[in-house]
Amino acid sequence: RAREELEARVEERMADLRYANQQLQLEVIEHKVTEAKLSESEERFRLLAEFAPFCIALRNQYGEIEYLNPRFVEVFGYTLSDIPTEERWFKKAFADRQYRESLWKEWQKFLLDHSETGVAEDHTVRVRCKDGRYKMTRVRSVTVEKGRFLFCFEDVTDQLKAEEERARLAIVIEQASELVILTDLEGCIQYVNLAFEKTTGYTRGDVIGTLLPEFGKNDDGVPLEPGLLETLKRGDAWRGHLAGKTKQGGNYEVEATFSPIRGISGEIVGLASVQRDVTNEILLEKQLRQSQKMEAIGTLAGGIAHDFNNILAAIMGYTEMSLNMIPKGSLAQLNLDQVLKAANRAKDLVRQILLFSRRGEQERQPLIMASSVKEALKLLRASLPATVEIRKTIGIGPDCLIMGDPTQIHQVMLNLCTNAAHAMKENGGVLEVELAEDVLDVADLPPEPDLKPGPYLRLTVRDTGHGMEKDVLERIFEPFFTTKDPFEGTGMGLAVVHGIVKRHEGFIRVFSEKGEGTVFHVFFPKVASAEAPGDMESRVVTKGHGRILFVDDEEALTRLAQEMLESLGYKVTVVRDGVEALGRFEARPDEFDLVITDYTMPKMTGLELAGEVLRIRPDIPVILCSGYSQAVSEEKIKEMGVREFVLKPIRVHEIAEIIARLLNST
Repeated sequence: RAREELEARVEERMADLRYANQQLQLEVIEHKVTEAKLSESEERFRLLAEFAPFCIALRNQYGEIEYLNPRFVEVFGYTLSDIPTEERWFKKAFADRQYRESLWKEWQKFLLDHSETGVAEDHTVRVRCKDGRYKMTRVRSVTVEKGRFLFCFEDVTDQLKAEEERARLAIVIEQASELVILTDLEGCIQYVNLAFEKTTGYTRGDVIGTLLPEFGKNDDGVPLEPGLLETLKRGDAWRGHLAGKTKQGGNYEVEATFSPIRGISGEIVGLASVQRDVTNEILLEKQLRQSQKMEAIGTLAGGIAHDFNNILAAIMGYTEMSLNMIPKGSLAQLNLDQVLKAANRAKDLVRQILLFSRRGEQERQPLIMASSVKEALKLLRASLPATVEIRKTIGIGPDCLIMGDPTQIHQVMLNLCTNAAHAMKENGGVLEVELAEDVLDVADLPPEPDLKPGPYLRLTVRDTGHGMEKDVLERIFEPFFTTKDPFEGTGMGLAVVHGIVKRHEGFIRVFSEKGEGTVFHVFFPKVASAEAPGDMESRVVTKGHGRILFVDDEEALTRLAQEMLESLGYKVTVVRDGVEALGRFEARPDEFDLVITDYTMPKMTGLELAGEVLRIRPDIPVILCSGYSQAVSEEKIKEMGVREFVLKPIRVHEIAEIIARLLNST
């Protein structure tokens, strides 16, 4: 029985052992399956890592680098032997100590916070490669298991360079001097640069989402630029000249290029326009044409003035001589006085025409403002519309003078009154011109250093036109700024006025409201009364004696000169040809005390004759006469030794004083 019990226990133990062995075999099988699966998983990871397009590194819990994929070695050049630990990686990859310490500090913080699980945010770092080059790299860290981390590196150097290039290109476009406009396929604006805002006055908010005007239609439904959109949709570029209105109502003109924008696959996805502002260039071209026109007018005026002044010289000379032959107070004297006054007005008119046709600064002289304004209004009346009524109020006397350039004062009047008339061209109105005297103290003057307190003459030009908005009023003196339609104005008129007034040490005040008209107050410093141009008939004619050679190709003037000079007591030899006059002088140079010659003569000019005469007798006084002041420069006359240059027509008392002075000085 004991044997049976022993055998039963042995059998029971054997059954336990068999069961345990079976369980062990099952566990071995399961372990092998697990190992196979792990091996398969590792193989899949290896294949994924080996052929991944980005860099992969695996770091264990001891800070050692266990694995680097081929892409890592290809991009950075480092192998496992180069960077066996993370410390070695940090030292090699981040050469700058301060930069390395900053990154190491961030990495240590991540280890504390994510030692068991977690994914770090992407960081872009600058990595030094084995060959010394630097690459911008985006890094992500993932906790695989406790203490083990997987690093993924993506080389974004080219991507960042492209982004920087795009950013630079965007800055260039934004800050370009040309207008840049981007639209969709239908011309709806998607982008404009700063130059567009500056030129047009419209902001991005004003225009983005709106249709570019060139793609629109007028009130009749007709396209503003026919065929433009179709041309661009076909893939062709368009070039042309465009004009537009600014937000403030001004005009601008551009040379524009429209081009289609193509996408990656070549399809047209939008439209681009680059426009160069040529407003100033066009205005300068107009100014040049105007300058050339004025130069031609000046040349023509010079020729006309010479002939006309010769005619006036005969009229005025014979009239003055006749006045000396008839009783004072007689009807004949009164009639001849009127002839002389009319001739004087004609003389002044010719002089004004010459002044207006000249360029450059003229010598300033005491000016009777009242006379200048009256004369300017006479000239303006014919050019202003009949619907504009002129009212003038002259509140100053002939003793109110300024130091001024007659041409430029006329220009101020012309520009102000023309502007005023333009403001009333639609409905007509009243143009008021007033002259008054004001005494200004420091508080009344603008804060400009050249202005001084004291008496000023105020020229006021007032119109009843449409007036100006505040933003327009602030810019009226800017060169080329204009609210007129193209070809109606250059934008230089008021800029010229401002420049002239400033050069005359004056200033301007302007008042205007929309619909209420405009008032210009122009202030010029008043000067002390002095002898100013006026009637000279009351002067005493100076007589004398001496021998005069008078040369002029006009028969009427030679006859007049002989009678006039002989009546003054001189012995006169008249010659109508420069060559003949030189022959006579060469034959007997000591028979003459003074030579008077016209400038414009056939065969030999007066200047050439004067040169030859002075070569023979350098001491003899020579007077050169001309009907045109710009026929010869005063510098050249003085260099040659000519004593006086006299403009025709010559008054009796003027030539008498000059001759007496020259002969007495010798």
